[in-house]
Amino acid sequence: MDKNTFIGLGLLAVALVLLFTRPASQSSGTHEQSPGEHSTGQSQASSTTPALIGSNAEPPLLIEPTETSILSNESEESIIIETEVEEAVLENDYIAVTFTTRGGAIKEVAFKNYAAQLQTRGTPITDPYRFNARSTIPALSLHIPDAAGKLRVHEAHYRLQSLDKEAIRFELELAPGIRVQREYRLSHNPSEEPYVIKHATRFINDSGTAFSLNKLYFNVGTARPSKADPYGQSINFGYYDGEDSDFIPLSRFEANDGYLGIGLFSRSARPPLTEAVEPILWASIKNQFFTGIITPEEPGVGIHVRAIPLLANGEDTALEDGITGSLAFALGALDPGKERQLKLDYYVGPKEFQRLQKFAQSQDKVMQFPPFIGFLSKALLSFMILLHSFVPNWGWAIILLTVCIKLLFWPLTAQAARSQKRMQRIQQPLKELRERYKDNPKKLQTEMLKLFKLNKVNPASGCLPILIQMPIFIALFYTLRSASELRYAEFIFWIKDLSQPDTVGEIFGLPINILPLIMGLTMFLQMHMMPSTAAADSMQQKVLKFMPIIFLVICYNFSSGLVLYWTVQNLLTILQQSLTNRQKDPEPTVEVIPPSSKKGKKRRALPSQR
Repeated sequence: MDKNTFIGLGLLAVALVLLFTRPASQSSGTHEQSPGEHSTGQSQASSTTPALIGSNAEPPLLIEPTETSILSNESEESIIIETEVEEAVLENDYIAVTFTTRGGAIKEVAFKNYAAQLQTRGTPITDPYRFNARSTIPALSLHIPDAAGKLRVHEAHYRLQSLDKEAIRFELELAPGIRVQREYRLSHNPSEEPYVIKHATRFINDSGTAFSLNKLYFNVGTARPSKADPYGQSINFGYYDGEDSDFIPLSRFEANDGYLGIGLFSRSARPPLTEAVEPILWASIKNQFFTGIITPEEPGVGIHVRAIPLLANGEDTALEDGITGSLAFALGALDPGKERQLKLDYYVGPKEFQRLQKFAQSQDKVMQFPPFIGFLSKALLSFMILLHSFVPNWGWAIILLTVCIKLLFWPLTAQAARSQKRMQRIQQPLKELRERYKDNPKKLQTEMLKLFKLNKVNPASGCLPILIQMPIFIALFYTLRSASELRYAEFIFWIKDLSQPDTVGEIFGLPINILPLIMGLTMFLQMHMMPSTAAADSMQQKVLKFMPIIFLVICYNFSSGLVLYWTVQNLLTILQQSLTNRQKDPEPTVEVIPPSSKKGKKRRALPSQR
């Protein structure tokens, strides 16, 4: 084993270790609520929460405490008073929304269709994903900046004013004659989007004096890691200003000790991010498969984003971080006898491209398709959905999509395969040229290019099939990793969820994924069938030799839907290469005229062609 091979294997070993390890995350240390507050798991409200209204007088008490227990929150230097909380539910055939009188907001949202899929198949639901679950902050709750500019949750205890099948309303009296009403509507109409919650917050001034409304922040919700994305790589807060979208990941705020316990790539926690951005047409919070999107009638003017420790889940006492964010609005002054209303649509549901594409303000950007080739991701996903309408299995839809892509590029890859075959047949002339012009590199290059041209050979043809596939592979990577359509989608035998790796067990803590191993084997066979050429230098040969291992390491923990595509692509390429190798080339292979030959002398054919 030479030095380069040894180095290559060493780098692959390091890549494999890094693939199955993650920086040790720490609490970000920037949360606006203390760990003690989270551990109670109870609804709380602050008696010193900044007033919603501008006034020279002391801010009014926003809640009436029902218990005498008072908790000190040192990180906020405020008093937290426990209060009695009521909950109510609005639901349709798609979602069940749990509301709380704490802030008159949304505690969590359950998705009915996904739980129903598991129950139909008899699969136990161990941890069904519920939007905003385990968060201490209700979604659409109001947040108010204090005198120091720090954002605080307005956790006043609202009164449940009315509730029916489609709507719920909360009311709070801030001060004599000044009221806040918060109303939510959930449609049962099949022609309307079932995942949209319509919301309106009204400020009513029935007092005799005018007052100014401070800048208010509406919480977009909290996203936490899903089972398919335990490291939270898809978790972020995003917004759109009418031209560009920006997404702020959870990793921006987290601290970690680095890889392998040696401080590699370690970093400190970062504080919450508050920015004035205007206009904001919508803001989102999302994980791999689900998103909450606020689309207000009037644009927002700023954002506030931070990491937040989540409540323990059942018997699991370990806390993990999620990300939460809020959208700011400048509400202005309110005269006596007037009211101010802020209306918005709140989409809480799966990241289904066809649903999001129907919205008028580019909400489909939440999918985060790759730059430059995002159009390809959209086209591939739309075509795969079309195929699924004929073949009601997402695994077979992926296979049919792969076959269609292969047929589309078949002529181009066939030409590359024929060129590679011809390349193998001119190895002897290439060897002679290298010997003849070993002291004249410039002349050698000229003669080699002439030989390639005469024999219709492209020396880079061996890499062409992979280069053709890479943009499609990248587009599909972004498409399939967050397509909620594949969540819980079974295929065959051991593949129970195309959105996750097809893990069947573990050995010494390492997952055993079958499909990537099959993919690596098919890639090895594909490389073995390709004609070897002397034109390729030793480094290129080593790269081709280790290509199956490199792709195995890279793709080992990818979703099984993506690995299924690459495996089928390899099988079709093996079939195409096999057909090419059996065909006879109708065009004879020729050499360059030797220097001693007279002008006009015919080129001699290779011995194999005589």
